[in-house]
Amino acid sequence: MCTSPKLPEPVDTVVAIDRCGSENIYINCVYYVEEPVKHFRKEHQTKKDRVKIYAPIHALPPQLNCGCPECDISSTENGVRFAYCKLIDRYLTRYDVYLCSRYWRECPYRLYSSIST
Repeated sequence: MCTSPKLPEPVDTVVAIDRCGSENIYINCVYYVEEPVKHFRKEHQTKKDRVKIYAPIHALPPQLNCGCPECDISSTENGVRFAYCKLIDRYLTRYDVYLCSRYWRECPYRLYSSIST
C-alpha cells in the first residue's frame, strides 16, 4: 500500500515493486514527499504524534466506547472515531477497544501502571 501524504488514504493502485523496492527510484516517484528534518527528543514524542490512523482497523462504530480512564477516544474532522491508549502509547484497533470496554479493570498494563507509580 502506498501511504504518501499526497494521497487522501493508502492505496495499492500506485504501487510498483520495482519502483517502491528501490531507494534510488523511489525518490523519483510523483507521490514521494521528502520529510522535513525534525529535532525532537525521543522521550517527548509519543506514537500519537507520529502515527496516522488507518480507518479500516482503527475506526470505531458509534456504539463502542471504552470505560478505561487511560483510553482517549477522539474523532477526526470527518467524524471517524478512534481510540488511543496512554499506557501502551499506541492507537487501538476496533477489536482492542472491544476488549478494553469489557475487561479494562483486569488490564495488565493498567494494573502494572498503578503498581509502578
